[in-house]
Amino acid sequence: MDVTRPNLTFENTTLDVYNSKVYIAGKHTWEPITLTMRDDVNNSVSKLVGEQIQKQFDFFEQASAASGIDYKFTTRIEMLDGGNGASTPGILETFELYGSFVESVNYNSLAYNTSEPATITLSIRYDNAVQTPQGTGIGTALTRTIGTLTTGGGR
Repeated sequence: MDVTRPNLTFENTTLDVYNSKVYIAGKHTWEPITLTMRDDVNNSVSKLVGEQIQKQFDFFEQASAASGIDYKFTTRIEMLDGGNGASTPGILETFELYGSFVESVNYNSLAYNTSEPATITLSIRYDNAVQTPQGTGIGTALTRTIGTLTTGGGR
C-alpha cells in the first residue's frame, strides 16, 4: 500500500588545520524503510512475511541463522508513471536495497466493525542502496583516478 524511500545520513568528520576546521563526509548510515502491505483473503502475504521471519530466527528451535546469507534479500522499490490499461507503466525511478532483512513486523489489528483491509507493516533494514536510472544526481557512477589507478565507474 505504501513504502518510504531510502534516507541516507553521513557522519561529519572534522579535520583540524592550522587555524580552522575542514569538514568531510564520514561513514554513512541508511535508515530503515517502512513498508505497509495489504493482506489477501488467503493470508498469502502474512505467510510470506512469516517465512522470512522464520528464516531470520527459528522460533520453535530458538536458533538464529548461521550467517546473513541465509536470510538477507534484495528489495526493489519502483516509482511508476501511472500508466494503466493500454499504456504500459513506465519506471521513473528504482531503488535496489541490498542486504535487506526485516527489523520489525506489525501485523496490525483486525476489526469486523470496519471495512478496512488487513495490513502488515514492516520495518526493513538494509546494508546499501543504489538508485537508478543513473543520471547526473544520486546514483551516478563516478570514475576516480588515484595516480595511474582508475577506480569506481560501475556497480
